[in-house]
Amino acid sequence: MRFLVAAVPVWLLVLGIFLWLRRQHPTAKIGPATAITLFRGLLLGAIAGCLPLPPLGWVAWAPGILYTTAALCDLFDGYVARRLDQVTALGARLDVALDALGLLVAPLAAVLLGRLPPFYLLLGAVYYLFQGGLWLRRRRGLALHPERLRPTPHARLYAGYQMGLVATALFPLLGPPGTTITAALFMVPTLFLFAREWLLVTGRLDPEAGRAALSAARALLGLTLPVVRAIAAALLVLLVVDGRLPPLLLGAAALLAAGVLTRLVAFAASVALARMLPGGEALPLVAYFATMALLLAGGGRAVLWNPEDRWLFTRAGPGRATG
Repeated sequence: MRFLVAAVPVWLLVLGIFLWLRRQHPTAKIGPATAITLFRGLLLGAIAGCLPLPPLGWVAWAPGILYTTAALCDLFDGYVARRLDQVTALGARLDVALDALGLLVAPLAAVLLGRLPPFYLLLGAVYYLFQGGLWLRRRRGLALHPERLRPTPHARLYAGYQMGLVATALFPLLGPPGTTITAALFMVPTLFLFAREWLLVTGRLDPEAGRAALSAARALLGLTLPVVRAIAAALLVLLVVDGRLPPLLLGAAALLAAGVLTRLVAFAASVALARMLPGGEALPLVAYFATMALLLAGGGRAVLWNPEDRWLFTRAGPGRATG
């Protein structure tokens, strides 16, 4: 009963979102991809249902497993739609709505479990604040420029990072201060993108403004990141030699120095370092910040092999919108 009391409201909300979008797109076909998206909604309700239960045994692992499954379904539903050439406006809008709901329900669960800081809930609320601001401007007859909004690979990348952070935090493995620091770091680029989109859609920012400065910043970042890779690799070696990290991390240090699978290796190293942060030592903390920078920004110039950048910025599966 406690499970149902918490899960049913989320399920009803998912059903309400679907029916509302269905009325706006009555001719859209309901295919396998949309079914997978709706299944994500069932998983989100199940996460909420786990919260009133004692976090013991399998229940402690259930939220992480459920949200990880939902995140994988988020990748899979779009792929299926594009492969079957069944991309529809209904499916796209439902996907965005459940992404936003997931980044509200799952972080709230992680906060209630004590694994993410309360300020991280701002990230889940910012989508609804953005949409509410657009609705209010329409009601007041103020100018809007939706044509200026363009889907960007970086927006998808950082949304994926948020999902990865929340999924990791929902497992009973990591907690503050590592998850608190990571939450703050991951929030910054996402909030920046929302702020930029708000300025664009309200006409306060020209789409071409700042492109030269942004290009210069990217060029500088490309030169700086190899130095960060070297620093991260050196710190990992020192921590292994000091006996505070397992020898396996020497391989991670070598891969970072060479620029091989930089983001993936940085993620693995940051997880190992996060477990050391409660000690309050400076060396693991600096190494953690360095690996986080590589995870967020990549390896920069002079990398040997980073295929994950292509995977992260490319959508798999062809397709076209059909209504």
